[in-house]
Amino acid sequence: MNGLKSSSRLALAAALAAGFLGASAVSASAAGATVAFLMPDQGSTRYEEHDRPGFVAEMKKLCADCTVLYQNADTDATKQQQQFNSVITQGAKVIVLDPVDSAAAASLVALAHDQGVKVIAYDRPIPKGKADYYVSFNNEGIGKAIADSLVAHLKATKADPASGGVLQINGSPTDAAAGLIKKGIHEGLDNSGYAILSEFDTPNWTPANAQTWASGQITRFGAKILGVVAANDGTGGGAIAAFKAAGVNPVPTVTGNDAIIAALQLIVSGDQYNTISNPSEIVATAADAVPPGQLDRLKGAARANAVRCLVLSAELIKIMSLFGSQGIQAIPYKGPLLAVEAYGDLTLREFEDLDIVLRQRDMPKANDIIQSLGYRPKFPWILTAGGSSAVVPGEYNYRDEGRGLMVELHTERTLRHFPVCPNLDDLALRLVPVTLSGHEIFTFGAEDMLPILCIHGSKDFWQRISWIADISEFIQSHPRLDWGQVFLRADVLRAGRMLRTGLALAARLVAAPLPDVVNARVQSDLVATSVASDVPQRHLDRRWPALDAAARFHFRRRMVEGYFAGWRYAMRLTTQPAEEDGAMMRLPRPLAPLYAVLRPLRLLRKYGSSSERPAQPR
Repeated sequence: MNGLKSSSRLALAAALAAGFLGASAVSASAAGATVAFLMPDQGSTRYEEHDRPGFVAEMKKLCADCTVLYQNADTDATKQQQQFNSVITQGAKVIVLDPVDSAAAASLVALAHDQGVKVIAYDRPIPKGKADYYVSFNNEGIGKAIADSLVAHLKATKADPASGGVLQINGSPTDAAAGLIKKGIHEGLDNSGYAILSEFDTPNWTPANAQTWASGQITRFGAKILGVVAANDGTGGGAIAAFKAAGVNPVPTVTGNDAIIAALQLIVSGDQYNTISNPSEIVATAADAVPPGQLDRLKGAARANAVRCLVLSAELIKIMSLFGSQGIQAIPYKGPLLAVEAYGDLTLREFEDLDIVLRQRDMPKANDIIQSLGYRPKFPWILTAGGSSAVVPGEYNYRDEGRGLMVELHTERTLRHFPVCPNLDDLALRLVPVTLSGHEIFTFGAEDMLPILCIHGSKDFWQRISWIADISEFIQSHPRLDWGQVFLRADVLRAGRMLRTGLALAARLVAAPLPDVVNARVQSDLVATSVASDVPQRHLDRRWPALDAAARFHFRRRMVEGYFAGWRYAMRLTTQPAEEDGAMMRLPRPLAPLYAVLRPLRLLRKYGSSSERPAQPR
């Protein structure tokens, strides 16, 4: 067996599978061939979240006509044997196998070879079987890194070795890779000065088994437990659950491995100390093409974004709970909910703040709740008794400078860029639940959300390509959209053109798959298609500065159908005072109507006139 280790194991596994099939960019010998990808369990979410989609994507690149058969044995070795036999029957020529039982898998390798089928041992070795290749991380090194991180933290926090020791939770006794991780953990712990109070091999890596064992150790050792070295995030999560059930606070230092979403959430909440990211989905060829410095910068940015997404999600859950306890019906949208709805993964979309819609009458209570959490309003005078009712903010903006967090509250009055005032009572009738970190959060239904996203893009002149990508991903993640209702809801808001503009941009820039009847309706709107041609030009030509005051007015006028309706919409946005107008000059209530005169002057000063702006590039 050739032992290969790679930080790009999925790419390598796929490349080996394609190689066995004789696939290449110039060879058609693998056309229509079948490859099987057999995973061991669902206790760790990584197989469904990362390994499966990563392998399928890599195989598509290497062999577009190949078929990938995926099976998960759910910790049942007998079931995996049946799946192994099944994929051979279905014509698999290569089987990528992550065995439930490494020893028992030897007979599977022999069976495959008897029938001319190649086997790639993936992640876990098959010591007694001669697999054609073995692809994995350095599991022993991972185990040592886990132990070293715990020891370093205990020493940094001056934990006295004489006062106790650590628990060691290993992986499944039937998993040879778990044995390697266990060996590495001992390398890090045995001469560290910290005693191993007790050690456990977790059957099938099941978190519940780890939790049950940890509960007994808590009863046995109590405060002597200084930390827990866990072989993966699932077993670490089981230990944390045991401490919480026992009322231990704070939870001792607990390590992890695999960087699953649940573990990252525990790290953000302070319950888990760390985890190790094994980036199985990294594509080797892509990594080789990016300069090392730039690749490190991208990785750092991705990690920072993931942490920020998790922090903001936890914050949203807390805020929604507090609002609910005070009888406030709040409707969050965009942010983490859109990431989950459109992209299927909280960390695949960048967002900087939380947007929550509620009724204007609930703002005083909401204001008190948000400030009780440490946030401070950007314009504190707006909700005071002396604040002018003539000044309606674009949103109620709150910031927690210490944590770098921002929350924006919107009401039917602040959603000024809606062509007509939205009926929140009506929208609330069609809310749908989205699961966020195990919590159900209600947001706008899909047929309402799509027009709302297009109104938001139009509000800011579609300045970000990511907003256009959001439209495309949202459409693809909702294949059963009722398009008749989408257009109807947009028309109720007089936002039909904004919707068609957003759809035209998504189709033009990111090839959003619009149904033929929808695309025909979009293409029939010549203004929408014209704007969809202009916006990309602004994105691609960096010499063209931001829109001036006249161009902004013209854009807004065109976004509402009907000559007079378009003018009314643009004029309203030009003259209706917002928070910046009040911040510029605080007028007493009797003089508040003067804001309608001062605002156009402020906009002209802020954005300039066409005479000061270079001509639009051709």
